[in-house]
Amino acid sequence: MKYQITFDEQLKSTTDYVNVKITNEIGVTFTDASMTLDDFLECIKDSLHERKVETYDPIDNEMLPKNAFKQVWVRHPLYGITPKQDIFVDIPKKRWDIRCYDTMYEQVGFPRLIMRYRLEGLFITGIDVVAIKEQGRITPDTEIFKFPYSNVSGGRVCMGGNTFPEIKSLYQLETMHNFFFSVPFSQDHYGNRNLLGFNEIRETCRFMSDKDFDDEMLISKKKTFKEFFAYKAQ
Repeated sequence: MKYQITFDEQLKSTTDYVNVKITNEIGVTFTDASMTLDDFLECIKDSLHERKVETYDPIDNEMLPKNAFKQVWVRHPLYGITPKQDIFVDIPKKRWDIRCYDTMYEQVGFPRLIMRYRLEGLFITGIDVVAIKEQGRITPDTEIFKFPYSNVSGGRVCMGGNTFPEIKSLYQLETMHNFFFSVPFSQDHYGNRNLLGFNEIRETCRFMSDKDFDDEMLISKKKTFKEFFAYKAQ
């Protein structure tokens, strides 16, 4: 390429404009424009110096489901043993059709939930579920509340004789909560779960049918997200 620069003899600074004409070896003009001397010198500098390409050994994680907002490697694949990781999924406030013992209850209101899936390889070995009130982005300081129904103790999901299926991809965690809601709710671990005032889970399900969950009925765990889901160094 051939660069031809034309400027007035009264050029006083690099912010003054110059005329730049760029032609190829056979005289075809590619550029004929005005620009500051600073911009022209920057173009020359870029053409003389190739961008440095970094070389490294990448750790290629699988793409996460769209409702996941955090991933924690408890035991990374590079350790040479079965990897262990936690995937945090945000479940929006919604009504669900659920079963309590043998009775179906339609459109039962649930608050916004956080579900943490513990995986070893692609096996789900544990699930935690808690409620939150806040709208918008979940942060380390988001306040954590108790899951207001049964089958959960200390945040840990108790599935009884039910087990979660093995997954083939992390994408399946996007809808795995559907399986959680399909398992019948029972009286197990239902006590001091909310401020609705019912002693039996059946009463709660009956009352909440066709209603949105009132977040003011949640009971705080007196911890933030970073406090409740804290990790200790091994």
